[in-house]
Amino acid sequence: MNKILNKITLCAAVAAASLTLQGCLEEEMPMDLATSEQVAVSPSAQEALLKGLSAMMVKTGVYGDYSNYDNAYPSQMITRDVLCDFMPVYDSYYDYYMGLATGNSLRSPFNYTYYFYYSLISNANSIIRSLDVDGVTEETKESAGIAYAFRALAYLDMARMFEYKETGFSELDSKASQVWGLTVPIVTEQTTAEQGKNNPRAPFYTMYRFILHDLNKAEEYLKNYQSTEIAVPDVDVVRGFMARFWLELGTRFSTVPEDLATQLAHEGDDDGYDALGITTAKDCFANAAEKAKEVIDYSGCVPMSKSQWYNPTTGFNKANSAWVWGGSLSKKEQLGEYYYSWMGTMSSESDAFSMGAQCLTYRMISARLFSNIPDGDWRKKTWVAPEDAGANAVPEGYSTLLSDSEWKKLPAYANLKYHPNEGEMVDYYIGCLCDIPFMRIEEMYFIYFEALAHTQGATVASQQLTNFMNTYRYSDGSFNLNTSDVQELTDAIFINKSIELWGEGLMFFDYKRLRKAVVRTYPGTNYLERQRLNSYDNHVAPWMNAFISEYEQGTNPAVVLNPDATGLIKPISE
Repeated sequence: MNKILNKITLCAAVAAASLTLQGCLEEEMPMDLATSEQVAVSPSAQEALLKGLSAMMVKTGVYGDYSNYDNAYPSQMITRDVLCDFMPVYDSYYDYYMGLATGNSLRSPFNYTYYFYYSLISNANSIIRSLDVDGVTEETKESAGIAYAFRALAYLDMARMFEYKETGFSELDSKASQVWGLTVPIVTEQTTAEQGKNNPRAPFYTMYRFILHDLNKAEEYLKNYQSTEIAVPDVDVVRGFMARFWLELGTRFSTVPEDLATQLAHEGDDDGYDALGITTAKDCFANAAEKAKEVIDYSGCVPMSKSQWYNPTTGFNKANSAWVWGGSLSKKEQLGEYYYSWMGTMSSESDAFSMGAQCLTYRMISARLFSNIPDGDWRKKTWVAPEDAGANAVPEGYSTLLSDSEWKKLPAYANLKYHPNEGEMVDYYIGCLCDIPFMRIEEMYFIYFEALAHTQGATVASQQLTNFMNTYRYSDGSFNLNTSDVQELTDAIFINKSIELWGEGLMFFDYKRLRKAVVRTYPGTNYLERQRLNSYDNHVAPWMNAFISEYEQGTNPAVVLNPDATGLIKPISE
């Protein structure tokens, strides 16, 4: 969409006075904000709500005592990556995500996850409730489309995070009989507070049709809309959501045909949600390929160049031609404390506000994933190679703001992907005001290649993957994959996607979707001993089945809780 990269102004996150969040959230959301009746008669209130949705994605400090990870969507991104096996931390003393990495604190972080997404949903519902799109202006339809897009994102993420999948650990799976196939409760613009107190978790076959309903509405209302702000989704973003959605369904239905049969049996349910319109898993993959290709062909976005990737002042802190969608921090009022800010957590360079440089909580790439990056892949210098750690001068090929003497402090595998804004290493209110990548065009390419393998064959897909990697990521043209095996092609995509999207909060969904083992224990691992948790292949890691709080069940008894994996899985010695 070749956006004009204007910044959004921070507007307060707003919710309807007649809240439709359920359970404990109903008590915690502010009650003194714009009502849907006010929004309906006030264009300025409508605009505030729309900007509020974008602002909520980066809003900090709204969850009280749990502020160490109270950083809106960026916190969800970090949470998801920490649960995988490619982002260890050098020292955990000041690591506010340590409980997730060790599996010893899986409740509080997911409480915030639940709170954040339903807060976003509440605001989207306020807009949808206030707008009658029949016979109104295109601008009003676009407003509704944006609200539907945010609501679809929230439910798509939550459905994948909170649905319990088989772990292979009998202590957990034996307790899951009541939650198989359940996602999260659906709260719409029509849900009353009273209904929210008796609102069970929706089965996957209902949730999928509900998400598609929202995505179809968003695509319809935004079909002629091109956003001029990186933080405001338009039709390209919606199609990106659709690509994610259909890839998820294609994988599920090809792996578990019984779930496809169940889904098809509920295509005609009388609930007002859209039928999927598919009969096979291949249909889902075809839809995923189609939507990903539409983003590739029509958004105007192109993969990041090496110079964009490694720019020491704008690299991964300013949206560029590869970014389809992102968050935007533009005012100091948007920032909370530096120690849980996005840049404070992810950047390795600033002594003033980087938790890595200050407290040794450097976010690193795993030794295992790093070993899968050949020298011909120019992305390799994103992380400190073991042989370059502690050098007296910055070795050749790295892009960093650090001086030679400062370089010596960096440990092996520390990341140099996220540079402080404008290269500012001292002033927190400059260095941490940045754009944050939520969707890049590279993700769409990888979705397209994987879906293509299931529709046109792995040979065709592997040729296209090879062309992409040699065109955009390899400096010597040495990438070569020629396979007719779909699994081999999928594994190659998975590795390169993990390298490409490191730190962007997306690979969690692929681990869970593909039932990839989380492996942190191996010779040469750089995971701390107490974080060396392994899961079973062809199963979902227990800590990836997000836990719904008992507080929710206390005010919404219809909700059945997932088995709690907290403290169950023990570290394994190397």
